[in-house]
Amino acid sequence: MVAPNDVAVLRVDRPYELNEFVGLVQLPGKNVLHDGTCVISGWGSVSFNAYPIYPDVLQKAYLPIMDQEECVAIWAGGPVADSNVCAGTAEGGTGVCSGDSGGPLVLEGPEHKEQVGIVSWGGVPCGGPNNPGVFVRVSYFIDWIEDKLARKD
Repeated sequence: MVAPNDVAVLRVDRPYELNEFVGLVQLPGKNVLHDGTCVISGWGSVSFNAYPIYPDVLQKAYLPIMDQEECVAIWAGGPVADSNVCAGTAEGGTGVCSGDSGGPLVLEGPEHKEQVGIVSWGGVPCGGPNNPGVFVRVSYFIDWIEDKLARKD
């Protein structure tokens, strides 16, 4: 089952130590529709078939944000919702895979990094032709996220 609201906010007891491996991203504005090339990172399978092979090193790749109508057409009008954003190309080559769920889709601008999406789902083969990754669109949930961040309970 695909969840169009596949998003969570975690509260930690103490701040993370920022360093060369841990940094900050900004949240987008409400309902902003992004374009451009984004960075994905994760520990997901690096296999191109249904048999996962998990890496020992964090993986990183660049994917263009796909036009929403093109993504809906590729997934045959299936479970791509307004709360989703797709990244990848119709030609394939690289993409998200099993184990990447919850990872970031980040637009790296000259001034700051902005989290555009959260890895939600995709198909097999990972990164294959006509198989873009589907992400939760962070801008769709900004009001909900800000409400959760403002709570003290």
